[in-house]
Amino acid sequence: MRLRHPLAREIAVVLVVKVLALAALYIAFFGPAHRPEVTPETMERAILGAASPVVPAGPSPTLFCHSTDSRRTVHHV
Repeated sequence: MRLRHPLAREIAVVLVVKVLALAALYIAFFGPAHRPEVTPETMERAILGAASPVVPAGPSPTLFCHSTDSRRTVHHV
């Protein structure tokens, strides 16, 4: 297949250059060497920020503590 028309040749050259440029960009930035290993543990850290704490079975003792902070104390007159 010969491209006799000069415009067809130029378009073919531009398309080949674009495909080569896209392939180089893919290899440089998105190739397998640049992909992190995704495990359930890494997803948990990414979503929650740290390992999830163990939740106690009973009610939390901090729920029943009364604060003695003066900013939170209500004074009735």
